[in-house]
Amino acid sequence: MIVSWHGIILKMNRQVFLVSFFFMIGSGLFALNFDSDHNFAIEAAAGLLNGQAEEIVFYDSSSKDKLSQLLWDIKPLIYAGANLHYGWHKDSNLVGVWTDAGIKIGIPNKTGRMEDSDWDNANNHDQLTHFSVHDNRTRQAILVDAAAGVSFNISKKHVINPFLSYSYMFFLWTANGGSILYPESSSGQAHRPISPSSKVVAQYTQMWNILGFGISYHGMFNDYFDADISFKISPLVWCFAVDNHVLRDLVITDDLKGGLFLEPLFTLSWTPKNFFRLSMSASYRHILGTRGNSTYKEREKTSKYKNNSGAGYSAFDIGITAHFNMIGK
Repeated sequence: MIVSWHGIILKMNRQVFLVSFFFMIGSGLFALNFDSDHNFAIEAAAGLLNGQAEEIVFYDSSSKDKLSQLLWDIKPLIYAGANLHYGWHKDSNLVGVWTDAGIKIGIPNKTGRMEDSDWDNANNHDQLTHFSVHDNRTRQAILVDAAAGVSFNISKKHVINPFLSYSYMFFLWTANGGSILYPESSSGQAHRPISPSSKVVAQYTQMWNILGFGISYHGMFNDYFDADISFKISPLVWCFAVDNHVLRDLVITDDLKGGLFLEPLFTLSWTPKNFFRLSMSASYRHILGTRGNSTYKEREKTSKYKNNSGAGYSAFDIGITAHFNMIGK
């Protein structure tokens, strides 16, 4: 039986709404001054993610050897999004302030494969003992990003922006059909396809919360073209994950933290008019080293394990954004 996700999704949607609403109202109130020093803009975005999420079980709380690893493809996932931007800067000042908030919604689709590998040999942790591969579908994907920072004008064409950021990501995947390669008791490996091919064999969700620190550089080539380069980093990472092994009637809940979050980004923009800008961006988001406790519930039995689980995420994000200035320039 597949886990009911209504409570988790309702909680997640409430968080997304509150974050977006807060920045929308805050930016709107600032912009009500109708001062030329203020800039308020809205953006429409589209793009694709291409990467992979990782689910790990370690041999024990201190080991770095993997007992099990599941890789969930995001290859690729198309998304649509919207952003809000507010900035304040006087021409006579070298310093300004700004905030950004955005949301991306993934379009549910088949996004590659899910691979499940086990190294279930206590005498040889490098020996692969079990392997299965399945079709992977991204059922839901929501990414919310918000940032606030200070801008320092080095010159009229060069700006440095240190900032704080918050990122929230929610993914729900299902693995369908596929085949398994498990050991037989006496000879070789037992290879068996799973029928029907549409049968759900596993369901996995990752919910990430990340507080980050970053710095960006903005440079203008001329009146029409400019570029941004930024980098974010943080050890302040939290992940809540649920893995439902449908065929075994086993549900694993992970509470993870720590690790390292990294994200470089490059944006090239074209501004034909003061009120409109078109941007192309490329970024790479990588989360590694997250680890924590897990709870296993198999039928009526519940077991808890300390510091034996981990999770990871890595994906390229290629996007295009249309920027419309509502106030300011």
